[in-house]
Amino acid sequence: MRSYYDEDEKEEGEDGQPAQRMFLPDERLRVMDWILAAALAALVFAGMSLYAFPGLVPEVWSDAAVAAGLRPPSDVFPGFWRVVARLFFLGGVPAGEKCLCIAGRVCAALTSGMVYLFLRASLALLVRGRLRTSQRRYLVQYVASFLGAMFFACSDPAWRAGQAFTPGGLQVLLTLAAVTPFVMFMLDGSLLCAYSSMFLLGALAAETPLGFVLLALCWIVFRMALQHDALCENMPLLEPLTAQTAKWNLTFFWGLGLAAGVVLNCWSFTKMGGAQAFDQGGLPLAYLLRWWAIFTGTADSLGWVLAFVLCVLPFAVACLILPRAVDEENFLPYHVGAIVFVCGMVAYSQLSMVPQLWFWTWNPLTAVRSSYFLQMFLLLSACTVTYLVTVLGCDACCRNHAKLSSFRAMDDDVDVPLDLPRGKRHGLVVLFVASALFSAGVLPGRTLERTRELLGIVDAFAEEVLRECGDAECIFTDGAFDGRLELGAAARGRKLVALSMMAPDSPYQRCLRLRAAADAEDRTVLSMGAPATLRSWQRDRPKRLAKAAFQLGFELWQRDGGEPPACSGTLARIGMDEKSRAEGVAAARNLAGRISTFHAAGGPDSTAGALAVEKFNLVQWRIARLARIRAGCADRAGDLATAKAEHDMADRLDDSNSALKRIVKEAEGRRDGTLKQVTPREGLQLALLRADFALASRYAKPILDADPDDPDANFGVGMYFFQTKQWTLAADSLEACLRRKGKEPAVLNNLALALMHIGQFSEAEKRAKEALQLVPKSAEVKATIAEIVSARDEAKAKPAAAAAKSAAEAAKPAAKEKP
Repeated sequence: MRSYYDEDEKEEGEDGQPAQRMFLPDERLRVMDWILAAALAALVFAGMSLYAFPGLVPEVWSDAAVAAGLRPPSDVFPGFWRVVARLFFLGGVPAGEKCLCIAGRVCAALTSGMVYLFLRASLALLVRGRLRTSQRRYLVQYVASFLGAMFFACSDPAWRAGQAFTPGGLQVLLTLAAVTPFVMFMLDGSLLCAYSSMFLLGALAAETPLGFVLLALCWIVFRMALQHDALCENMPLLEPLTAQTAKWNLTFFWGLGLAAGVVLNCWSFTKMGGAQAFDQGGLPLAYLLRWWAIFTGTADSLGWVLAFVLCVLPFAVACLILPRAVDEENFLPYHVGAIVFVCGMVAYSQLSMVPQLWFWTWNPLTAVRSSYFLQMFLLLSACTVTYLVTVLGCDACCRNHAKLSSFRAMDDDVDVPLDLPRGKRHGLVVLFVASALFSAGVLPGRTLERTRELLGIVDAFAEEVLRECGDAECIFTDGAFDGRLELGAAARGRKLVALSMMAPDSPYQRCLRLRAAADAEDRTVLSMGAPATLRSWQRDRPKRLAKAAFQLGFELWQRDGGEPPACSGTLARIGMDEKSRAEGVAAARNLAGRISTFHAAGGPDSTAGALAVEKFNLVQWRIARLARIRAGCADRAGDLATAKAEHDMADRLDDSNSALKRIVKEAEGRRDGTLKQVTPREGLQLALLRADFALASRYAKPILDADPDDPDANFGVGMYFFQTKQWTLAADSLEACLRRKGKEPAVLNNLALALMHIGQFSEAEKRAKEALQLVPKSAEVKATIAEIVSARDEAKAKPAAAAAKSAAEAAKPAAKEKP
């Protein structure tokens, strides 16, 4: 067995015998390390419980619906997560949702404890044989490892993954459980640690291709360790009798873990019905395609480059610097200190609460989208900070600069006092003060008050949708909240099938839609897509439509010229009673008020996360969209005050919707490029020529600001309101158009129709006759006059019929009461 040092390195003592190196007894993890790991885990669990997000986070909605048995899985991965999460839902959906939240905090707490043990073991391995006399090195390693683990637990991806039990959080925990035993094996040569590490690395490779990368890195580290005697003490693999057997055993355990992981993934996928909704050539091909998709879909090429430069490269530099920089027999060179500072600041910037420095938030096209890979990159940054804090801590607390100066002076034949100070208490002060300052840049931002309010609004919107659904069996949606709605309905003891109008047609989506089939005819229609289903039910099966709720598809009613279903606050239903509708509208207005207050307080935080902000913007758009539909109905009914209030609320929501602003800006940019940057007047004329009144209303706005009576601008705006059936606003704009151009038959005819819909039949007939005088042979104007007369007669007949019905009911003899 090899020793720490070669024979020529041994020094002779006073008695002529070789002097013993003053090592500490060993580098194995001690009881204090496990106590600190447990303490850190408890702190993380308490912090996440105190600042927990409301309910399940959007990242886990679809996966939780799969684990609850409401949906089949769409991918082979994450099989490990499905098996564990399925156990939580055995007690029902409400208990499963709570268990997922608690399990996420437990998983994050265990992960933080494992990070501490990994950092502590890797530090012990990297500084082994370097610091021989200073007992303070243990204190430095404790502090640095605790800081690094705490920084990782408080980093944004890790903190979000701990809000609920997510596949990414479980994969990170499995990764640490595989790598930490390997480092412990390198420390004390325990074959049990080596075998367990290989088994877990094999299982991890079955879940993510990163398992293969970690296996290769472990073998590279082991081969490098064999070339350094100080790292190979007590390693059984160096014994000739056990080396070959142990290597075969390591390969066997890795293969066993890989096979177990593949079997578990495939079994959970087929057991939960995923194979029935899958047609990509079989399960083996699906496995390989999914592995490849992890690399291609996780980030674009620039995202990988940024991850390497900001996370991987500083980590590699820190691993190379640490063993050389902690040697207590030499000063820390200036260039090494400069490298330590630069790499440390780069790594610290990724862990601190400065989102402008996070590479995954710069551009959505270059972002790393996998929660697992984000956490692994942040783990590398935490390792970098830990190693470089160890370098600075050892320099401040363990290295005796005065003694080193005296040795250098003695070599230069300079007289120096023999009694030199060795006190290093100031070094400990510097270490703890620096640690406190580092923590001040990471910890305070973890409250995430605005993010919790944002997710609270999203959760309240989903709850309101479920309340307004009532006894509906299906809901036509845009696909953004489908998993959340199905989970919420199941928690209430109801079955609600979400039919996404925006989802592409695929075997998996067909499988989801067929859950709403009531008979063979429904199966045929549902297999053609949600839009086709809505058209078919509207035309042929009104009873099925009465058991449905709608968030999209109102164009079908508008195309037929009819009124849409009764619109509540967040959806529409056929036959909704007025009381339920009023309650829904009031709830939507309350949500709109919360959204306005939220934007007044600063809006979404820059650390809120892309998915959470996307759901929040969809909530704003959905409430605004329903408000505009209600405004149109109120306007056609002549209720101008209600229509104006609904329009104002929708305008406030749209003005603060960042996603809608971006879409409109991009559309206007493309339109400007198409129209060659025309002036508003030229754009208005071109839009009127193309009868594009929506575009004309946009170009008319700056013109009307300068001249409110401009006839062309008023005509464009009026016809836009006319097309959207906002009759009162259309009549006002067309009246303004006639102030300067009073002899326009088309304007007079459209104005007459708008007034007819408002109920002003006399004025409508007057305007239509003015148009007929200008064009006496116009069949269109004559048809308008006939329509006005018919609508007026029908309006007069309704009160008479109602009076006759009331008189008939009053004339009926009263029923005799039974004794």
